[in-house]
Amino acid sequence: LLGVAAVAFAVAAPYEILDFRTFAGDVTREGEMARRIADFPYTRQYINTTPYLYHVQQLATWGLGWPLGLVAWGGLAVALLMAVIRRRKADVLLLTWVVPYFAVVGAFDAKFLRYMLPITPFLLLFGARALVGLHRAVLRWKDDAADTFRGRARWVLAAAPRVTAGIIVFVLAATALYAAAFSVIYTRPHPAVLASRWIQANVPTGAVVAKEHWEEGIPDLGSYRNIELGLYDDPDNAAKRDLMARQLAEADLVVFYSNRLYGTIPRLPDRYPMSSRYYHLLFDGALGFELAYTATSYPGLLGVSLVDDTFARPGLTPPAPLRNYQPSPVSVNLGYADDNVIAYDHPKVMVFRNVRRLDAGAIAAALGEPSPRESGPGQGLGLVFTPAEWQTYRENGTWSALFDRQSPMNRAPELTWLLAVEFMGLLAFPLTFKVCGRLPDRGYALARGLGILLVAYLTWLAASTWVLPFTRGTILLAMGLLGLVSAGVAWRWRAELRAWLARNRRVVLTEEAVFLVAFAGFYVIRVLNPDLWHAWRGGEKPMDFAYLNAVVRSVYMPPYDPWFAGGYLNYYYFGQFITATIIKLTGII
Repeated sequence: LLGVAAVAFAVAAPYEILDFRTFAGDVTREGEMARRIADFPYTRQYINTTPYLYHVQQLATWGLGWPLGLVAWGGLAVALLMAVIRRRKADVLLLTWVVPYFAVVGAFDAKFLRYMLPITPFLLLFGARALVGLHRAVLRWKDDAADTFRGRARWVLAAAPRVTAGIIVFVLAATALYAAAFSVIYTRPHPAVLASRWIQANVPTGAVVAKEHWEEGIPDLGSYRNIELGLYDDPDNAAKRDLMARQLAEADLVVFYSNRLYGTIPRLPDRYPMSSRYYHLLFDGALGFELAYTATSYPGLLGVSLVDDTFARPGLTPPAPLRNYQPSPVSVNLGYADDNVIAYDHPKVMVFRNVRRLDAGAIAAALGEPSPRESGPGQGLGLVFTPAEWQTYRENGTWSALFDRQSPMNRAPELTWLLAVEFMGLLAFPLTFKVCGRLPDRGYALARGLGILLVAYLTWLAASTWVLPFTRGTILLAMGLLGLVSAGVAWRWRAELRAWLARNRRVVLTEEAVFLVAFAGFYVIRVLNPDLWHAWRGGEKPMDFAYLNAVVRSVYMPPYDPWFAGGYLNYYYFGQFITATIIKLTGII
């Protein structure tokens, strides 16, 4: 079977074999796109979307229509149930394709509607089988119960098969009407073509037309001067704002081919704070532009239009002319439609005319300051603290405030460190005693690691949310919380704990001895070779030591970046934080 598949692949797709390197690279790139390892602009629309549920909603709403969509997904649920209860081979066979495919693809970060095409025919089979099965079950129920019903109940019994038959007819009719409504789109001129005709009829040649990048664009505008607005460009800084302000001041028109950008960017205010404000201001008229023309081609039939809402999801107020717009006497708002559904064959095209002619300075002032994260030291480079945050870090956590070289802890640092680790292990042991009940030592050997981890994590959580600073007081509070929980567990099972300790003293002493030998051994290794002295044998230890010191000196999280003044650390630093927690607790320099 595999041999036949290989031959079929070679015959049908020879270039994948002749140029396998390109093929493998393309597949890798597409896989990175689907998982958003590669950050393509057209996949940012799927940020903060719910896995699986997004596919269910979009396929049911726009791919099949709600009547058939509900039947299709409901049919899948019925097929799963039947496969479990009756174990029918036909169900199992089809589900071995549908379920793994949906489990894997439904979890992708990119959720293009076309990703559901390979299982849609099977969903339709499941749905059809469920409807027909329901109707047949009702017929059997009617025949079996004919002699037991009287009066009005008998009328209900007689009507039940008609109801199920009516549901089947309704689903078929609604699906046919839905398909016809979508087909009507292709009997009309494309909205972008209509917008092009309007511009050529109403705007003099040579005018400046601003369009967004990563868009399809309006055709036949070669007689106009076209400029691109780079709204997706990172970061939202002063340079980007000033360029946008100059372009908008110069533009006679701003054209939107679709909602590809304005449907996504305002949903990412942390990444695009200024660009998000731009759309709000533009649609509200605050930048001097007014909506002069719009065109779309909603699916519709017999005076009923199926409307997609491009403004609600990004939280935008529609431009004034569109706030009460209805394309048909009856307009059914089906909510947000995936970019794939509308952006190619029936986008909402909008043309804004520059009526107030604001200068670049006024537009830049309206757009406002760049992101707060971009306005501190290193403006425009990203990953920097605000001036207030940076001042907080500089005023706290100084070396002299953290460490006293003459303290008792620094006179016996090895013993102090060991006692701190042992004490956190004792705090956590009642928890491991219950959680690790099947282990011979009831988790005694794991308690030290758990105690250190829990104390460090609670402290990190407080410092990362800026609830409490990263200080000895916060660490002691975390130890107190752990101690309270463990004390409650120890008291609740005190008899069991006391009896176990009495029976297993040798286990406890043996594990303590093993730990002390390991502790002493690693200590000797580090004293003899700290890995900090050599240019290349040291590996990452110089960097690791710099990050450790930065974590120790930071009063909140994330830590400051020791290599970039005013910046914060963009690195996995929690390992250093665990060590820094013991350093701050003990005050060992």
